[in-house]
Amino acid sequence: MSSTNVIHINDAIKVTGKAITRKMERPVYFQTKQRKVPSIGIAEAKKILWNVATEYINDFNVDVYNKEAITRLLGWFMADESCGLDLFKGIWLHGPRGTGKTDLMEIFRRFTVKAGLLSFRAIKSKDIVNHIETSESLYDMVKFSVENYLFDDIGREIPKLQKYGNTICPVEVLADAIYEANKTRTFYFVTSNFPPDHPRVRIWDDRTHEIFADMFNVVELPGPNRRKK
Repeated sequence: MSSTNVIHINDAIKVTGKAITRKMERPVYFQTKQRKVPSIGIAEAKKILWNVATEYINDFNVDVYNKEAITRLLGWFMADESCGLDLFKGIWLHGPRGTGKTDLMEIFRRFTVKAGLLSFRAIKSKDIVNHIETSESLYDMVKFSVENYLFDDIGREIPKLQKYGNTICPVEVLADAIYEANKTRTFYFVTSNFPPDHPRVRIWDDRTHEIFADMFNVVELPGPNRRKK
C-alpha cells in the first residue's frame, strides 16, 4: 500500500474528535441502536491506527489515493459526527481491484480491537456461499445477525446456486438474514470492486438493493493496483 505521494498521517487525517451525542437525530427504526462515545481522543486514535497499520503492512502510507477513505473510516469508528457518514449505518467500501480494500478493513478491524471501539468479524463472500451450501436450512444464516460482520469481496461470489429445492442468490439470502438485526443492534461492512448500484450487481433483486441502500454508507477507495507483482 505504498505510494510516492506520501502524506503524514496527522496532516492527512482531519477528524475533529467531536463525538456523537445522545441527542443525535436518527431514523426511527434505529432508535434502539447504540454508538458509544470513545474513551480515547483523536490524537491517541491516530497513533494506534498508524502503529497497527505499519505492523500489518511494513510500507503502509497514507497517500493521495487512500487519505479520504481512511479519514472517513476513522471518523466513523470514532463516532465523529463531522465525518459525513451516517453513524448508524455500516460501510460499503468499493474501488478497483487491488486498491487495498481488504487490507484497509483488516487494519481497521485490528485498530478497533486495540482501541476498544466497535469491532467486527470478517468473512469472505465465497465462505458465505459455502455456509449456505452446507447448511440444513435458511435458519442457519442467523449466525450473521448476532455479531458485527465484514463481508469481504461481495460481487465476486457465484450469483446463483441450487439449494432448498430452489435456485437462490446467496447475497439476497444474506441481505434478508441481516436486515432486521441491522436496524436494532448490529453493524455491517462490505468490501467490493463495485458500488452497490453498479450494473455488475444488478443481478440482485430490487428488495436487496433497497436493503443495502438503507444499511450502508458508500465510501470509495480509488487508486492504482497496490498488489506486488
